[in-house]
Amino acid sequence: MSDLGQVILVVVFVLCGLAAALGPVALKVGVGKAGALIACAKTAFLIAAGLCVAALVLLAVAFLTDDFSLAIVSRYSSAELPSLYKLSALWAGAPGSMLLWSVCVFVIFALWLAKNKMDGSTFNAAAVSIGAAVCLAFSALLIFAAEPFATTFKAAVRTGELSRFSMNFWMIVHKPLLFVGYSSFLIPFVVVLAYAFTASSRDFDVYQQGPLHIKTPKHKLGQLRRWLLFGLCFVSLGIAAGARRTYIELGDYRAWGNLENVSLLPWLVAVAALHSRGGMPLADKFRRWTIVLGPLPFILCMFVVIITASGGRKYPLSLDPTGLPLALLVFIVCCVLLWLVCIIRTLKSISITPYQKGPFRLDKAETLSWTNIVLILAVVIIAAATLCSYFSRTLPDLAVRLKPTGTFYTVMFSLVGILLAFLLGMCTLADLHKKDHSSGLPVLFCIAVGMVCFWLVWKSVGKSFLLSLACGVSVLSFVAVLIKMLVDLWAAGKIGRAVAHLGLLILVVVAGFTSAEESITTRMAKEKTINLGGYTITYNSFEQRDFGDITKAGPVIFIAKKGLRKKLWPHNIVYRDGHIVPELAVHTGLLEDLHISFDERMPDDRVMITAKIRPFMFWLWFAAILVVAGSALGLLSVRKTTRRRRHPMPTSDDFF
Repeated sequence: MSDLGQVILVVVFVLCGLAAALGPVALKVGVGKAGALIACAKTAFLIAAGLCVAALVLLAVAFLTDDFSLAIVSRYSSAELPSLYKLSALWAGAPGSMLLWSVCVFVIFALWLAKNKMDGSTFNAAAVSIGAAVCLAFSALLIFAAEPFATTFKAAVRTGELSRFSMNFWMIVHKPLLFVGYSSFLIPFVVVLAYAFTASSRDFDVYQQGPLHIKTPKHKLGQLRRWLLFGLCFVSLGIAAGARRTYIELGDYRAWGNLENVSLLPWLVAVAALHSRGGMPLADKFRRWTIVLGPLPFILCMFVVIITASGGRKYPLSLDPTGLPLALLVFIVCCVLLWLVCIIRTLKSISITPYQKGPFRLDKAETLSWTNIVLILAVVIIAAATLCSYFSRTLPDLAVRLKPTGTFYTVMFSLVGILLAFLLGMCTLADLHKKDHSSGLPVLFCIAVGMVCFWLVWKSVGKSFLLSLACGVSVLSFVAVLIKMLVDLWAAGKIGRAVAHLGLLILVVVAGFTSAEESITTRMAKEKTINLGGYTITYNSFEQRDFGDITKAGPVIFIAKKGLRKKLWPHNIVYRDGHIVPELAVHTGLLEDLHISFDERMPDDRVMITAKIRPFMFWLWFAAILVVAGSALGLLSVRKTTRRRRHPMPTSDDFF
């Protein structure tokens, strides 16, 4: 099986190299011959994508059949693991994670090639070449760095070191969701760069005074928006799954740490790129925003992986400390250089009509610009804080002085959230004001509601000024978005956008309220009862369950409150190597969560537990669902309108 897997990867490498080489050749020949060459490159890549999927299936079979001759199986699996965990062990370490990510990249680009008509245009030649070159780099990483089919001469020594984070449902789905989202950002990367290198061609005169200069029909949303939405949907799901795992195991969904928060970087930039795409009909300056931001999420995804790869195996997306981080770093440098060349070329070729600023008024284009500035500022702050922690090993004294704390992240995210909520409200109010220039009643109404909410939360409820301000601003924007949603009730794309925005606004407010908690840590004997926040908590018995390589042990707790009676089992997962991972028992209510953790068992059979009440946690997960649902609705609306169009060949509006 090892030899077969290696052969498949080598064939994939050769086919990707062939597809990447045919693109530049097609640029030098006539249109007729170029079409034939691009068709050959497309066929070669589709075969390579199929073989890459076959390699993943082959490795999955090795895990399911306990083929311990492979080093990755020997290290991360064992015969006693359930089948589901054997399968998830495939992406527990560097080789399997890299193979899974590579397969996602290959499949996404293959779907894009199969869906679009690849004629002899210079854009298609450049796009095939760039996409195949990226996939060529991924296949090279698999062969020379990750080596998922490497063998071991110690097949009898099976460590079964399945990551302690992977024995959790949310952690099982966390990586695949993120990798699908990360891979989706390859399409904006390829599309924008291909346009940059064919900007002067007559086939796609995108950057001059052409189709983009004219306000296009609203249903022509384009591929750039489609793939950004697709990526945002899956990355949001992946981040939510990781937050849920952290909440269940650590009791805090935030998990304030640099390597956890770094996954927000591509998400924030993708949102900014999506805003830029939407602002192109409003002002020419958003063309440059789109060119700069479109390829950046994919580059940042690789930055995320290399940071987590160098951070040790205790992080959710960790890859083992092999030569893979260095190889990824070289890959990132190449992509950044390509991106910079793209920017330099387009700055020379794009003709931008100066934006005419009017007098003081609600201006959607200016609001979008400031929204992008705030998003990029958040990205810079998070990246700087992450790098500060990253260099803590080599510069420990400097890192101690500069390393950000949980308070820093709390304040920073609070300020960014308030600014974004305010700008979202102003952008929505600008739309409402534009629909009826003679009336400013919606604007005045939303501002009045926001001010009343701020006053009530600050004075009546007695919350902090920052939280009160977040509530006032979010309510202002929430009301504006609801009004806008009613106005655009039959525009599916705008409904999706409104749903996602409502989710983000709820998230801003709820994140502030969830920081307040009631907690108690106590020793309990059997049948002893304690009270916390109206809950009666009773220690009933101690239970232990064995699952092959792991043991789960913890107290059985009964909780009661106003007719509610429920059994909870907080426990510790003990691995064969001595690792202990706590798993909290959580009761989720509409207004609050009660979660109980098992800390220690005493010799006299007493147990030490910690019980916490966290308010409004249900609404946090509900807000995350709204963000994902809004992205999905926007994506479905793009697909629906695209089916109604029939173009003989792609146009600039199809891609942007």
